[in-house]
Amino acid sequence: MEEKVTMELILSVFKSYSDGKRLKDIKSAVIALLTPPDQLLCDNQSEIEQTVDALIKEDKKLENESFLTYSNGIYKKRKNKKPIVDPDPNPISSEYIGRAGECAVMSELMFRGYNANRMMIDEGVDIVAVKDNLYYYIQVKTTSVKNGRIYCQIGLDRFDQYMGTSMLRYVIVARYKDKGVDKNMFFVFTSREIDKYIHDRCIKRGDNSVSIKIAFHEKTGEPYLYDEKPADVSWNMNRFDL
Repeated sequence: MEEKVTMELILSVFKSYSDGKRLKDIKSAVIALLTPPDQLLCDNQSEIEQTVDALIKEDKKLENESFLTYSNGIYKKRKNKKPIVDPDPNPISSEYIGRAGECAVMSELMFRGYNANRMMIDEGVDIVAVKDNLYYYIQVKTTSVKNGRIYCQIGLDRFDQYMGTSMLRYVIVARYKDKGVDKNMFFVFTSREIDKYIHDRCIKRGDNSVSIKIAFHEKTGEPYLYDEKPADVSWNMNRFDL
């Protein structure tokens, strides 16, 4: 394909926010856009359809942060959605990013006197840290600050599996730029805190995952959770007293 199938291209087939389309209509419109004017049929129709399917499937996982809404088989553009930022021309593998986040957390813990080690096998715990003969189990989620917001998901099966473990901690590593310099910010939660925020409707528990969304106050810059209701999480930011 000379032109790549992107979410931005998919959004371009909708004429307005009220324009509703079925999945097959979206595929047909994208194929039409990518078919050269001197050809009757598109050579890559199957590949285009598969890519559209994959992009829309990933978009659905974003739930309230998705670019499309879905109801009764009809897709529409979500209103007030911020524009898509051009992707990094030199993207780094998600495996590298995940490992880097874990190493960043280990570094912060070791600076604070914890003996921290990565688990060789991923079974929902990425790091084990010990201090004063107390053991802590840590799951790390590495993401980036996009349009001033942070978004990550915890698999529901893992979350429920470790719900009763009082020494489990979830650490969100959010990568951002400060005057052109890459930096990290961290948010540390216990499983009980997350469960309470779900009860308070500040974090969403979906069918397959727990979705954590963080924004920053326009005037104070203080971080807060947001879903149906907001909740201040400045106390959880960069706090490694496990």
